[in-house]
This record gives sequence, structure tokens and C-alpha cells, in this order.
Amino acid sequence: MPRHWYVALETLARLCMAVVGTLLLFVLRPRVGRFVARTPGRAIQIVVAVLLAIGASDLALHHVHLGPAEWLLPDEEPRRQADPQLGWTWVPEHTGSMTCRCDEFRKLDWRQQMG
Repeated sequence: MPRHWYVALETLARLCMAVVGTLLLFVLRPRVGRFVARTPGRAIQIVVAVLLAIGASDLALHHVHLGPAEWLLPDEEPRRQADPQLGWTWVPEHTGSMTCRCDEFRKLDWRQQMG
């Protein structure tokens, strides 16, 4: 996909989020105000729960390092290695093979050449 498409889609997503935020501000703000005035204790509980959830998810994301979705096992073919800029890259100068079941079991061989 060309870069200008990515930029256009990102801009569209940001505009949609701005519209949703504006609608929430003008439509839900009065309702939230009435809810807080009626039950301030419950509103405080909700705010504390949201803050604790954000804190817990932040801690979890800092301690869990996920690889790419298709990279399930470190010794799985084709071999990959961690890369600080891209996340992962193919292992250079590696010859690999695996058995694949297409119509019948077939052994696949390949060589990764990278310079």
C-alpha cells in the first residue's frame, strides 16, 4: 500500500476520533454530570477502577514482550531473529526445511540469503 494511503487513512481515523470526542463532550457530559451529582461515591469508584486498570495494563505491557503473531516458536522455520528497529528479521545465510501438508506431505527447502 502506498505511503499516501497510510497518511490519508491515519488522517481520516484522527478526524473520526475528533468527531467522536466532540459528540461525547456535548452529548454525554450533561449525563455524566447528573450521574456524579446523584451518586458521587459510585463515580469515585468508577474513576479509581479506571485508573487501576490503566496502571495494571501499563505494567503488563512493560513486562510482556510479544513477538510477531506468526512467530510462535523461536526454533520454528523459517528462522527469525530479534531486531531492535524492525522487531524481527530473517536469520541471514540460513538453509531451512520443513514438512508441509498441502495435498500430500511434502518437504520444503529454502535458503535465506541476505547481504
